Amino acid sequence: MQANWVLLNERSDFGLADKTKSEKSAFSANVVSLLQAGCIVGSLGAGPLSDRFGRLVTLFFTAAFYVVGSAIQTGAHGSEGLMLAGRAIGGVGVGAASMIVPLYVAEASPPHIRGRLVGIYEMAVSMGTLIGFWINYGLANNLPATSSQWMISFAVQLIPGGLLIIGIFFIPESPR
Repeated sequence: MQANWVLLNERSDFGLADKTKSEKSAFSANVVSLLQAGCIVGSLGAGPLSDRFGRLVTLFFTAAFYVVGSAIQTGAHGSEGLMLAGRAIGGVGVGAASMIVPLYVAEASPPHIRGRLVGIYEMAVSMGTLIGFWINYGLANNLPATSSQWMISFAVQLIPGGLLIIGIFFIPESPR
């Protein structure tokens, strides 16, 4: 298995093949850290927005940020700026969802199963991470080392975000 298949393809796709080791490392670090920076912004902004506009409206915009960020990352072929922007935008969605979803579940669920439902949410997040690792493993072992590996990996992110946008229309607003 190619341990760094995404990184290797990003290096060739994003013009990093002839860069120094530190420039390659800086790009990789920025790809990772911009998602985290976006998460901080999203998690801090989701609370006040949900108090002002409601949980579902905030959840909708959370999902929209996530989907837009994922789409930008998927289509960033060759553009370092687009990849980094997509990571930051997607991070806002991830951070806001990490704050607002457990809050919504706790407020909208019956008291006698509230803790279980929030726990199921946390388990689902961990399962999503596990599934993501297995998808990347499968891509690395079953596709040739081309741009399609990392593009599929980013495109798969569109599925949960799209399902969340659709699902929002079928759930009630939080009683709060």
